Amino acid sequence: MSRTRTTEAGQVLAGVLLLSSVLLPLGALVVYQARTSLLLEQARRGSLEAVHKAEGTLHWAVSRIPPGTEASTLLAGPDGIPGTEDDGVFPFGDPPLGDEVALAVESGAEGFVKITCVASGFRDARARVSVWLAQNGEDLLPLAWQSEENG
Repeated sequence: MSRTRTTEAGQVLAGVLLLSSVLLPLGALVVYQARTSLLLEQARRGSLEAVHKAEGTLHWAVSRIPPGTEASTLLAGPDGIPGTEDDGVFPFGDPPLGDEVALAVESGAEGFVKITCVASGFRDARARVSVWLAQNGEDLLPLAWQSEENG
């Protein structure tokens, strides 16, 4: 019996190595893209969550201000006495989200008050949203909303 030798030995190995050298970087690129997309979506989710919490809390705060409230009443804090340590604290109750948000009241120009809410979201995302209120006769009316996101 005679055996015939072919020269194909090693060609399959070379083909597999060549194919691997092309597919491995492509696979790594797909994994990298998937991971980057996941991280971007998580950051986006956190920012959106923080902004929604802050805006919702500010809407809640504005709705809690009784008609006829003056700017000085907001600035005086819960005890209603100016010059005490609770000045700048929102005087009409604690926010419904508790520790996830922080409300602060600041003085603006004559007759203007700024209420600011800082909220946290997924993966430590933070948002700061403010509403400017103006004294219009007896009532405080919201004039402008301002938003800042801190990733």
